[in-house]
Amino acid sequence: ADPLARTRNGYTPLTLAIIEGHKDLVAAAVAQDCAALLCEDCMGRIPLHWAAHLGRHELFELLLQGSKKTGLNKRDENGETPLCAAAHGGHVETMRRLLLLGADSTVRNVTGRTLLHFASASGNSDAVAIALAVCADAVNERCKDGRTALHVATEHGTSYAVGMLLNAGAEPNALDRMRRTPLMSAALRGDVVAIVSLLKYG
Repeated sequence: ADPLARTRNGYTPLTLAIIEGHKDLVAAAVAQDCAALLCEDCMGRIPLHWAAHLGRHELFELLLQGSKKTGLNKRDENGETPLCAAAHGGHVETMRRLLLLGADSTVRNVTGRTLLHFASASGNSDAVAIALAVCADAVNERCKDGRTALHVATEHGTSYAVGMLLNAGAEPNALDRMRRTPLMSAALRGDVVAIVSLLKYG
């Protein structure tokens, strides 16, 4: 059987095994030093992206063994690396492992999103804490639509993450390209705790 066969989306049997969480199949591919370890799907994602995105940390560790850490900073068609995928999913164990191995914490995707943007979208304050620890100086960096990590946290994150970003120096009155502030996003969500924090810093 061909281990490099692909679906229309470019998924190999290995990619499908990762998506479904089949450890034995992933271990077999690693043991055979299968070329599928670095095969890209139609979006330019390799198996490491998928394991990081889905939070399958045990499979992620297996893939690292097989790929000899090649692909840590591989960008997909959106310019996103496995670290971006892990941060967006709020998978803190995988984030820590990637950073320990030297993954690029200054990465930006094609829309200008930083690691802090991805972590802030995860709804996991621990992911935001990890991102802040390695790129606190990017706390007010904007993506192409003008949003900061604080905008994203008030839209998708937790009240605690909002407070962490504010404590790190996030600008509470930053305007995006639609002239929306983080307070407006918090108001839309009805997040009273975030609103109180924003008013305190604003």
